[in-house]
Amino acid sequence: MRSVAEATASMQITVGQPTGCSLGAGRTRWAYGCTSGKFLYINILLVLLLLLHNALFVGGLRKGKLVLPSSYTALGDDLDVQLHADPLELATVDRLKLEISRHLPGAAGTVATTLDIRVDVNHNVTQIKVPCYHFLHGGHYELAVLEENASHSRLGQVMDERLRQPLEVGWPSVRLAIVPNRTDTYPELKIQGLLEFRDVRCQLPTQGVDSLDLPELWLELFYCGKSVDSCSHGNSSQPFSRAQVLYTEQVRGLPPSRVVDFRCDLFGLAGFYGLHLKSRTGEPDDPSLAPLLQARALLQADWSKQYVFTVHTRSIFPCDPHGSGIRVLFQYPACILNQADRVRVYAKLRADVLSLAPPTSLHYIAEQRVSKGQHSLYFECDLFYEKFVEYCFVYVSQAISGAVADIRMDCVPTLPVSGE
Repeated sequence: MRSVAEATASMQITVGQPTGCSLGAGRTRWAYGCTSGKFLYINILLVLLLLLHNALFVGGLRKGKLVLPSSYTALGDDLDVQLHADPLELATVDRLKLEISRHLPGAAGTVATTLDIRVDVNHNVTQIKVPCYHFLHGGHYELAVLEENASHSRLGQVMDERLRQPLEVGWPSVRLAIVPNRTDTYPELKIQGLLEFRDVRCQLPTQGVDSLDLPELWLELFYCGKSVDSCSHGNSSQPFSRAQVLYTEQVRGLPPSRVVDFRCDLFGLAGFYGLHLKSRTGEPDDPSLAPLLQARALLQADWSKQYVFTVHTRSIFPCDPHGSGIRVLFQYPACILNQADRVRVYAKLRADVLSLAPPTSLHYIAEQRVSKGQHSLYFECDLFYEKFVEYCFVYVSQAISGAVADIRMDCVPTLPVSGE
């Protein structure tokens, strides 16, 4: 752009008293010529002012203000922006663009996109509506008015510091829930996870959605432990173990609502379960994501009352060696894993000491797997010895994570009790 000095130097015109105008005799005869010279004098001054104005404002908008809302939510409604500028100045500039820059987390730099501005040269305020899909992430943004034909070295040259404005974009609020929030292990009722981003109203373009830089999160269902406090331990620095994570699902974009139907065999242990969002593995930590990652829903599971277990005998001996052996009967929820549960046998040995109540110890003897649909097992007689005072049969449940738990136990004496 030419400087003011250059502009004025290129149009130096000597302006003096209009010629042909005498102040002496014959003043009346020359009145018309004198008046014409005055008009010429004024016109030349107007041309000078106009050329000077164009020299000052050529190449871009020098004065103005960009007005943004005080708050905005990613993937919400379209963003309404106002450009305040003098229409006379707007008439002297080339087409303007609005640059939208997003500062990436950490030191990853920025990404920018530009939109054409349809300038309203008849008013002091130009209304600009920015489509919502330009704000797919929360974080720090900056909006600036640029010249359309600015060179790369001058890209983003702003004519007024007020034409560059920061914008803090928040993430939409998230709601997580597990319905119902209390159940028995291996439940008969359907367990559902609910994910809602209620503030998301953005209509993405029908074409090119795959190329959009949509936020990517993961929905995780995990087993916390026996206490509710254990559900607060998992975080980015100390995540839950792989065995604790029971279900993961990618969440690309922020859907207004999503319902996940969980399989009943995911809930095989009594205790507390949690549902939360997790950032993409390997992605740099984004502090602005904290409100989304802190959301959590809990479910409490109690041991199913459908477990029934009994040993079908009053004592181990007498045991017919030619028969089928000692029979155990059991019931369980329909959703157990196939051949994961088992029945274990322990023998109780009394210590050989002189005492009214000598201590005892349990010794593992054998176990058998339970096939789904099976409700009885037999243990052969040659597994049992009279030196043990008692045998205990334990129904053991195994969860999908591999964790096992003793559900029911039934102990019978080795020999018949006197008086029976």
